[in-house]
Amino acid sequence: AICIIIAALTIVGKSILFPRYDEIETTGLYEIACEDYWVTEDQLDPFLKDGSLREVQVRAWYPKGYDNLDAKLPVVIASHGSCGSIDNNLSLYREFASHSYVVLAIGHPGHAFDTLHSDGKYLDKYATADTSRFVTLGHSAALGMARTRTDVVGVIALGLPCMYDIKGIQDGEYIMDDSDYEIPVLNVYSDASYSHLSEWKQYRNNANFLESENENYENIYYAGTGHMGLCDLSLASPFWQARWIR
Repeated sequence: AICIIIAALTIVGKSILFPRYDEIETTGLYEIACEDYWVTEDQLDPFLKDGSLREVQVRAWYPKGYDNLDAKLPVVIASHGSCGSIDNNLSLYREFASHSYVVLAIGHPGHAFDTLHSDGKYLDKYATADTSRFVTLGHSAALGMARTRTDVVGVIALGLPCMYDIKGIQDGEYIMDDSDYEIPVLNVYSDASYSHLSEWKQYRNNANFLESENENYENIYYAGTGHMGLCDLSLASPFWQARWIR
């Protein structure tokens, strides 16, 4: 009887925390395909103790029939936040792919909620994509790549501070690189941070860019949305949406 009660509570709890939801339909012209690939870096994996090289999972979303398309496709590099998932913004990746983009979503070993190890497939299929220039999508790392690479042509930043711009601390204050980004930056904010941009010191650059007259900057604020509302975790469970509204 106890086992039956526990099983029933588990089923009911799961249905409450993770209710079934319909997949968001894409609006583009193309059907979508998805495959996993891996990149092996020339450095040891700091999270493994067996001396193996660091291996990064990449999940590629692209329009079906990509191999038959003559034109090079625009590329978006998607980077999840700390403890995130390679599918953090799955509906957004699918939407991009339906409009003939290639989305390369990265699973960061040791920082993601979970990642997969390789089965022998390596990322060479997209050599013909326009990887000489790409857009970064995600959190602080997306903005950091724009500061360190010349091949990034745009950034979509999801609600987190410009962490790479923090260069140190002096007298209790952050030393910030507050120079302008030379490429288009779209900042998307939720209730979790928007009202605190001028208050929280780590968001000082965000506040400056919000008030900037630089035409490269665009800012969107979704009122009533928590931080996890900027990713698909809020679709998988209403708990995430409520938990991250401050």
